[in-house]
Amino acid sequence: MGKTKLSVIIPVYGVEPYIERCARSLFEQTLDDIEYIFVDDCSPDHSIDIILRIAGEYPKRLGQVRVIHHPKNMGLAIARRSGMEAATGEYFIHCDSDDWLARDAYKLMYEEAKAKNADVVVCDYSISDGMGHTSTPEHASCLHSDRISFIRDMLYQKVSWSIWNKMFRRSLLQEHTITYPIQPMGEDSAFTLQLTYYCNKIVHIDRSLYFYFLRPGSIVNNSSTESIIKKFHQACDNSHIVRKFYEQKGMGAQFKKALNSMDFSTKLLLLPLLGRKGNYRRIWNKAFPGLDCRIIIDPHCPRKIRIKCLMIRLHIYPGITNKIHLTHCK
Repeated sequence: MGKTKLSVIIPVYGVEPYIERCARSLFEQTLDDIEYIFVDDCSPDHSIDIILRIAGEYPKRLGQVRVIHHPKNMGLAIARRSGMEAATGEYFIHCDSDDWLARDAYKLMYEEAKAKNADVVVCDYSISDGMGHTSTPEHASCLHSDRISFIRDMLYQKVSWSIWNKMFRRSLLQEHTITYPIQPMGEDSAFTLQLTYYCNKIVHIDRSLYFYFLRPGSIVNNSSTESIIKKFHQACDNSHIVRKFYEQKGMGAQFKKALNSMDFSTKLLLLPLLGRKGNYRRIWNKAFPGLDCRIIIDPHCPRKIRIKCLMIRLHIYPGITNKIHLTHCK
């Protein structure tokens, strides 16, 4: 028997209302040789029981299901790492436990990876409210296939740095050293932006294969002040991992402006505070001093971000439901 083609890593915590839809979309994949690694991050509900029950309805998949149980809740970043360390597939990919996929998603991505000897295959995705088939198509998830441009596009958030629409060659983890993120906010950026550095061949599938479920109440403007500040500091830690990585690779100067844009994406997590009573403007001003001006004058930064930054400087606070953060706010 040959090597497993694909390992799918699914962190599980408190997703009982949504996990059945996710599990069925995984077990109904048309790719045959898949290893499903569900990481139970000490979930307080019946999510794992539901997964095992659904797996029983797919006899050919039942033997492909593995469940890793954490002794305590350790957070999303650690759950992802547990899954990656347990993976045995030639390629690996992540799936959030409240999302779902097209039935042929993994087959198309794997076959494209093999046909073109790709280190990473990127697919497009849609954001859904979970009601019927209503979903919003997103822009392409890969504008340039060369490594440097792809990394720069992710730093500028011209394309998503999310982890669940990227199928990586697993040997990259064995051959190279990265710093695994610990903090959950923005952990996907810290991981993806490091591992992509080692990808010589990047392939894009111009089709929406992944459906990202935007849960009600999951956007950052519904959070408490304490939660917003906590998430900001978590994201700062992960941004620091990325910046330090590229500086150590001697590319800090090459990506200087793009890294500034990444920092501003982190700073935007504080935006909801500016519309609340209290001296939160002081917190905004102390975060990354001088960054706002650098963003406004950067011609490579997306125009909508530069305008948003200018409006904030003028004390005009734009709507905080923005797609920069949608993939980090579950």
